[in-house]
Formats: sequence, C-alpha cells, structure tokens
Amino acid sequence: MYNSIDNKFIYDNTNIGFTFQFFSPKTRKKLAGKLSNYLGMTVLPSKSHKKIKLIDETLYVSPDYSGGHKMNRIDTCMMPYHEAIHIMLKCMNFINEYGFTNSRSNMNIKLSLNEMDLNLKHKVPNLNVFKYILTLNENHIFKWWPSTASEKEKIHQSKAIFLYPKTLYSHRLTSSLLERVNPLEYNFPKSSHFGNDFSKLQDGYISVNYAGGKDYQKKKEEAISLINYTAKHTYSTLKNNWSYGIDEKREISKVLEKYQNAIDSTKTYPIFKHSYPDIKIYVDLKRLDYLIESNYTTIRNKIFQLIACCEMKDATINYDTERKRVQVKGANIKKGFSLNEIDFFDCRIEADLAECLIESCIIRNSTLNNCKIYSSNNIKYSKIFKGSYDGHLNEIRSSYIDANPDHMINAELENCIVLNGNFSQRSTIDNSTELINND
Repeated sequence: MYNSIDNKFIYDNTNIGFTFQFFSPKTRKKLAGKLSNYLGMTVLPSKSHKKIKLIDETLYVSPDYSGGHKMNRIDTCMMPYHEAIHIMLKCMNFINEYGFTNSRSNMNIKLSLNEMDLNLKHKVPNLNVFKYILTLNENHIFKWWPSTASEKEKIHQSKAIFLYPKTLYSHRLTSSLLERVNPLEYNFPKSSHFGNDFSKLQDGYISVNYAGGKDYQKKKEEAISLINYTAKHTYSTLKNNWSYGIDEKREISKVLEKYQNAIDSTKTYPIFKHSYPDIKIYVDLKRLDYLIESNYTTIRNKIFQLIACCEMKDATINYDTERKRVQVKGANIKKGFSLNEIDFFDCRIEADLAECLIESCIIRNSTLNNCKIYSSNNIKYSKIFKGSYDGHLNEIRSSYIDANPDHMINAELENCIVLNGNFSQRSTIDNSTELINND
C-alpha cells in the first residue's frame, strides 16, 4: 500500500474516512444488507445523509440527490490507514459488482493525523493553509485524477494566488507578512471547484475532492496514491508549519509581486485609469472623474478582486449609488471565487457567485448561491442553490438545481437535476431532466 518504509510511520498514524457516490438498480435497504455481508460489519440504510451521525464500525447507505433520484452514497467513519484502505478497496469492488458510476459521481476522502504519536508540535486545526497550498504539487495529483470522463476535469487548482489580505491598501505587502499569514487578516476563498476543502480543520481533518468520474471505482492504485500523497504532504506541512525553505520563499515572492502590482495599480482612480485603459468605470452611468474619484475607495476592493483573482482585462463597470451595487458588463470572468453582491450583464463567467444578479450571461462550471437569474442566461455544468428567476427565459443545461419553492424556475431545462422545483408556464423540461421532491 505504500512504496517506502520511510513513510510507514506516517501511514500508521493516519486516519481516513470516505464518501462514495454511485448508482444501482437495487433499493438502499438491499444495498445496505449486501454491503454488510460483503464487509462483515454493520451497514445501515438512511433516508438522508444529512442526518447521519457516524460512529465506529458502522457504514451508511443513503440517497444523494446531487446526481439524480437514483444516486446513492456510502459514508464511513474515520478509520486507521490500513483498515481504511481495506474498506475502500472492498467498497470499490462492491460498487463495481452492484452498481455503476458516471461523470457526476465523486469519491470524497477525509484525512486526519495522530499528531501526538507523530511528534508534531502543530495539530491539524492549526494547519498553515497558505504553506499547504503553496507547496502542493497539483500537477502530480492531476496525473491520477480527475479522469477525462469526470466533471472534475474542469477543477480549478487551489493555488495560493487566490489568497489576499483583507486590508489591501493600508500597508505595503512584504514577504514576512505573507509568511506569517494570519487567517483573520487574509481572505481564503472556498470553492466546490477546489481539490482541497479546509472547512473542517477545526474538526481535525482535511477533505480531498480530486477523485471521481465515470468508473472511478476501478482506479484503485490512483486512489491509494492520492491518499498517500495527501498524508505525506499534510505531515510535512505540519512538521515545519511556520517556517519556509528557499524554494518556498521564491514562490512567496512570486505571489507577493503579483498582488503588490495589482494593489499599486488599483490604489487610486487616476492610477487605475492609466493601468487599465480597457476597463471603463462609471458612477450612476456617468463617466465624470470627480464623481468616480469620490466613490472609488468604496468599490476598489471589488475591482481588485475582479482583476487580480478573476483575470478581468476588458469590461465596463458601473457603481449604482442608490442600490450600492457594483455592476459589470462585457467581462470575461475566469476562476472567480467568492464573488458576492455584484450585478453581471453580458458576461462570460466561471465562478462561485453569491447574492449576485446575472442577465444575458454565459455561465459555465460555476456555483450560484441565492442569485437572481434574471433573464436570457445560458448556464451549463453548474450548480444553482435557492435562486430566483425573472424576465425572459433562461437556458440551463447539464446542471443541478436545488430550488427555492417560493420562486418559480423560468427556464428551458435539458439534462438537469431539479430538487423541489416549481416552474413557470413558459418553462420547458426535456425527458433527460429529473425532478425530485425532497419530501
């Protein structure tokens, strides 16, 4: 299971838990019974994975509607490395025998360490996320995952370039400031498109989301390689949690240069206007320098985010003083994480949006949380949570919609999964779209 005796000490003190998504024609009750016999341990069926309380020596089979009405998931508790690998291999064999996987199927890995036994001064809840990301070799991981048949082929790299200080313009960035990264002083974007999820660090584990796709259950060696690499990388990060080698400091210098240039070029409106001639700024649809300068400090943080983190190079920006909203038109937004309370018009977007308005936009590989999907949007390969729909018809393809029953969906749907949806009379639904009532 491991290719070096030097790493045995790490693996012997690693704990792992899993979530396996898959499809099967069998009922969940029958799947739980067969899996229990297959593993020789307790496996219980559950009506909802959200109500599961994982306990030792127990696995659960429950529905997972993110992949459709018939998607199932197997959830395990945290187990010692060798036991976990054994259970993982048997679960993969079980899925291969009694079910199948497709591009929407994922395999989540949760990993923790026995810090005391490993003689680690720092514990997982205090993991230096900046250092972890900075030294992560994702190109190495991408040799194993994702598969070409997985939606995760579009996964964004969890690189440190998406980390930036909350107080951008109060002081000049230095290497020492970045090396001391205080989570309270920096923005750490979170995204379902990241391969690593640090939201459960306080619970003592890191969650890894690279694995998945059609027939992922057949990629056993790749799954073990991903687990081994994550265990070693977490250990090596914690071992030198707040110290940096020469190569790491070079990487920090690159991050520093990128952000300081973006900060310097967006600090004042005259400097911005000279640095980005293809981005036009208006206030209340008026391009008057005195009006823009008087409002510029209010909007410059969002401007910085759009330029430095989303690679926006050509756009029109308007600040609506009555609604206190930044409005963006004609932009190409790439890798946009944690964008919130912005109105987008005629844009191409790959992003995580929250509380945004979108109109006449092309959306791909994105997550929309509580957004106003106004009209004439073309959305594909995305997840929509609790949105509202107005205006003209939208086109939504190959996407997951967790609807708000109080807001009618106004769209042409093709190959979608819709949870608790109500539809306007103008909506159309093709035969490959699944409608699910959570009750």
